[in-house]
Amino acid sequence: MTGNEFDDILGGNIGRMLRSARADALPVDDLVGAVLAQVRAEKTRRQRARIVRLGWGLAAAASVVVGVCLWRMLVGADSGTVGQVRPVYGLVSTELGSVGNSATIRRGQRIQTHTGSRAEIVLADKSRLLIEPRSAVRVDRGRLVLEQGGMSLDVVRQAAGRPLEIASPGALVRVLGTRLDVHVIQKSDGRKQTRVSVETGKVEMESGPRIVFLPAGTEGIAEEGRALVRRALVPEVNEMIRLREWNVKLARERKVSQGVPCIVDFNGDGTATVWTVVKAREASRYDRIYTLAGSIAGPEDLAVAETEVIVQTRNVRGLFDAKGRGMYEVDRAASSPASLSLVQFRLPGSARIDAVSPEPIETRRTLSRLVVTVPAEAGLSEVLRE
Repeated sequence: MTGNEFDDILGGNIGRMLRSARADALPVDDLVGAVLAQVRAEKTRRQRARIVRLGWGLAAAASVVVGVCLWRMLVGADSGTVGQVRPVYGLVSTELGSVGNSATIRRGQRIQTHTGSRAEIVLADKSRLLIEPRSAVRVDRGRLVLEQGGMSLDVVRQAAGRPLEIASPGALVRVLGTRLDVHVIQKSDGRKQTRVSVETGKVEMESGPRIVFLPAGTEGIAEEGRALVRRALVPEVNEMIRLREWNVKLARERKVSQGVPCIVDFNGDGTATVWTVVKAREASRYDRIYTLAGSIAGPEDLAVAETEVIVQTRNVRGLFDAKGRGMYEVDRAASSPASLSLVQFRLPGSARIDAVSPEPIETRRTLSRLVVTVPAEAGLSEVLRE
């Protein structure tokens, strides 16, 4: 048997073996060539003039070479492997079928979770993704495409100038290292909305011509055909920002000094949770602190004493006076006759108001709350300092 004949027979056998093992998605011809090159090198090294027989030794050597080449193709540095996926529970699938205990993810592969299922993806850099039910994400090196559904990410610090990118319908998110959630929502009118909420770190979000930075405690909302919006994750912070702007406008119109707006959320036992605006130098005594841009306040935000911040304090007493079973009264003397402070009361939805002075400028009901906003001359700073 000539050397060429042997190569043809061995190459054919290896090719059939690989295809029968469902390796037809790989470059089989290149792999067969690599195996034959290794076999020829082995023959040369042993300085055999001709092959007398193909025994178990050579077959075993060929098997080892095939295994090494397959390993390199599947999990090697140049193989296109970008991570691992495992079901947390329920049915998880890729283009190749359902995922058992775990599976390797190759570049561009699509991971899909079904109803009642979740999946965990660990990227090559150890970043972790928790994929929610009914979601689909395509994974590539340094880039994720969230086609539908949602995911939570814990992204390790990325190399300078090489952020992890998350693409979704109408938005692009760049992550340098943070914890965040990304959701794609199908709206009733057919448009898709991308919502990104940031727990720690900072994220850059792009939609159309606009780019915004999302610090911890904020979310970005991108919707097809609409401008990109950034706002706080906590609804009361967004409402405080609105009340403050409204307070400035009304005080200017009425030609009085601007007071301090606040939200008073009645707890049902005579106490309240209060949101208001204070100077940074006074903020340390409060439970939560946010910037006027809606993000969680950091040391750099509190370093300037005169900077204004939004604060929350719980279980404030002395604001509501009990007047009988289920009856409370709020009566605060004006702190300054020439100032105006918007005070928003949030009461149980079943509450009845007998009288309010001055007249409310806004009243609305939600499913569980009655919300009343009053342009008061009384501030709450004395109560909060007690």
